[in-house]
Amino acid sequence: MNDADDARQWQLMRAPGLQVAFLGSGAITPAQQTLCECLGGHLAPKLHVAVATSGYAGQIARGRRSFTMTVAQSFADRLPASDVDRRVTSFLVRKRDGSLPGSLLGLGRRVVVRGRSLMNRQAQIIAKSDVLCVGGGGQGTTDFARLALQIDKPMLPLPFMGGASQHLWTEFGDDIRDEFFIDAAQWQRWSDIDLDLLTTAQIDSLAAEVAATLLRSARGTCLVCMPFADRHLPLYASIIEPAIAGAHLLAVRMDHTPSVGDIVDTLRAEIEAARCVVAVVDEQNPNVLYEVGFAHALRKPVVLMRAAGAADGPAVDLPFDVRTHRVVTYPAGLPADGTAAARAELHALLRAISHGL
Repeated sequence: MNDADDARQWQLMRAPGLQVAFLGSGAITPAQQTLCECLGGHLAPKLHVAVATSGYAGQIARGRRSFTMTVAQSFADRLPASDVDRRVTSFLVRKRDGSLPGSLLGLGRRVVVRGRSLMNRQAQIIAKSDVLCVGGGGQGTTDFARLALQIDKPMLPLPFMGGASQHLWTEFGDDIRDEFFIDAAQWQRWSDIDLDLLTTAQIDSLAAEVAATLLRSARGTCLVCMPFADRHLPLYASIIEPAIAGAHLLAVRMDHTPSVGDIVDTLRAEIEAARCVVAVVDEQNPNVLYEVGFAHALRKPVVLMRAAGAADGPAVDLPFDVRTHRVVTYPAGLPADGTAAARAELHALLRAISHGL
């Protein structure tokens, strides 16, 4: 198990792909345990999924398992040993004497959070993850779930786990349906489920549906590679950022990304974590082309953008090596009609990438 002394190192350490956090009951029933174990099993084969946890064993010593750690342990058990540190992260807080608590379930990489409170640790898990899954829990779970919504994190409560997740399912129903593309039939079916009445095979099928629902909405990142001089900001604001958000992705700009150490290491980490890349190649900026090459080397989907050409000159020629790649053109001057068309084209490409089409 590898340790990081400060969660600020996360920018260089976070696992590639989608970071899923679990929050809920400290003690679960046998049927709920089966669901959690099956859920971890269904998520593990998804190579772009990673799991964040508080790292504590909960009531295992008393024969009870927590929601969070049961999913995380099942997930880790199904990974090759070499992948556990990369795809499982435990957020920890030190005791007053500087040591780490002894009641740890040894999962993956440990990130030590500044401060010593439960609230600090859970807030870090939520902030550093891409999507939150809630199973049961009490008032504290409800408070943290609301925090996730306040910072625009997708939050999926499982109503059949009871407790806080059942109340959240009802309270934020419209948002949950929109965020996770849940239709009326799935909504009603999940609302009516009693886990204790299901067979093991039925629970496994339900866990597979939960995993698919999480992945359907979890927001990956889209790295934007472009010169960020003032003259380019209208292009980002009117076309690029809305298209990325509409595809259920989070736009990442290197000029807004705090760097710890070597900027190239930070860039590498962002490209590795990104679902895809959008690159504006009008000026054939060497930094942008370097980032495009890096993304290609990592086999990340790249969508290129270029101006369609102003009235007083032709569109910029693209370098030979990228001339055959997907290119979205936008109109010089960004008139409203041309802007809408370019935004729609970029959105369609990114949505297809986001949904694996």
